[in-house]
Amino acid sequence: MKIKNVIIISVVLVVLALVKIFFLSPKQNKPGGKTAGAPPVALIRAAIVKRAELDNIITSSGSIMANEEVTLNPEMAGKIISRNEASASIALSG
Repeated sequence: MKIKNVIIISVVLVVLALVKIFFLSPKQNKPGGKTAGAPPVALIRAAIVKRAELDNIITSSGSIMANEEVTLNPEMAGKIISRNEASASIALSG
């Protein structure tokens, strides 16, 4: 039984060594060929870049909604008759 196991392990190791030698070894160029001693050629793509002005314009369709809303309440009892600032104007402090 022991001899049979040793033979099986030996055959498996030989098969693995042959697979490594024939299939997993790196390919080498033949000497005297076109690429003998020359570095490999790298193919690149390039483009000429020119300075240009960019337009920062955004065009979209839809509706605009405010993210904040203000309700005016008087400090005194009564109705607000008029406001002295224009509609949609920027409020200053105070």
